[in-house]
Amino acid sequence: MRTVIQAIEGANFTLPGAVWEKIADAFVSQRFARGAVLVQQGDVSDKLYLVETGLIRGYYEWQAKEYTSWFAYDKQFGLSARSFFRQAPSFETVQVIEPSVISCVRYEDIQQSLTTLPEVEHLMRVLTEQFLLQYESRTRVLRGLSARQRLEHFVNHYPELYRRAPLQHIASYLDMTPATLSHLRAKKH
Repeated sequence: MRTVIQAIEGANFTLPGAVWEKIADAFVSQRFARGAVLVQQGDVSDKLYLVETGLIRGYYEWQAKEYTSWFAYDKQFGLSARSFFRQAPSFETVQVIEPSVISCVRYEDIQQSLTTLPEVEHLMRVLTEQFLLQYESRTRVLRGLSARQRLEHFVNHYPELYRRAPLQHIASYLDMTPATLSHLRAKKH
């Protein structure tokens, strides 16, 4: 429960104690091994994930290549957004990158909370806004910066992720080949 509260407070959001308890009680904490798949591309995602400790990513496959869409680690939320919010088949796979403790809340539980607790509706709006702002920033970086600049931006803004995520996943997230990433890293050092 403490991790759920810390993550939501990290979103600069406060709730009354009774509402905290109702929200936190809906989350179920589980341990996952490296490589575990939380959502398979093509399946419907019925959970919102809060990474208590560990690292996960969302990725999709297209023309025999993997493209990392996002990462979530330590007290961050992750989900296959389209699949979760529309209850439609997922375009991406959600995979555990390192051994992780993850709290999950079911779609049905969120929907029930949205109808009975107005504070939860506001919280979901705040989290959605944060997600959209991150997506917009990533899109701007990918479209407007060179490969070297994209790597520098990533290292400067996500140093913890740079240290923890496998290089092939970082390369696909930055829209470059692993060879290009290795070359840029070698030039930097």
